[in-house]
Amino acid sequence: IAFDRRPGGLVYFFRNPESFARASAGAALLEAGGVSIERIDGAGVHARLGTLAGPPSAIAGGLFAPNDESGDARLYTLGLAGA
Repeated sequence: IAFDRRPGGLVYFFRNPESFARASAGAALLEAGGVSIERIDGAGVHARLGTLAGPPSAIAGGLFAPNDESGDARLYTLGLAGA
């Protein structure tokens, strides 16, 4: 199914330390299952994305999943329905 697949990983970023801590704890479960996740600080989030406004200090941290992908959910759903 064609859905404008974009490989190359995804960055999930968090603006406060509490939400970053919760996400990091949840990520540990994924890591235990073999999913690769890298924890990065605000500067690392800015470096990976390159499109964020504001200072790196506005970001508490992030999780980078190098094997994650994205795409157009609508195209995927339409293709799936057609199949």
